[in-house]
Amino acid sequence: MTKYIIKTGVSIKSFGEEMYIISPGEGYIHNLNFTAARVVELFREGFSSQQVLEKMAQEYDVEESELRKDLDEITALLCEKGILEAHE
Repeated sequence: MTKYIIKTGVSIKSFGEEMYIISPGEGYIHNLNFTAARVVELFREGFSSQQVLEKMAQEYDVEESELRKDLDEITALLCEKGILEAHE
């Protein structure tokens, strides 16, 4: 099971339902949509990628197979942007 952690130096701020992430490597501010923000919240709580998948499928009443592609895309983008780091 892959676990993701927020990279050191990344700043996360939530305002209501909006989440903003400042990545030090780029110096950009990223405004996350609701789904991506939920993914980040669950990773911050220590969930593995499989646990995030199961939790979100239950919360949103969707099949894991439907959600997997979105979760893979979100985690890949957040890793690419230097926000998340994978730990096997």
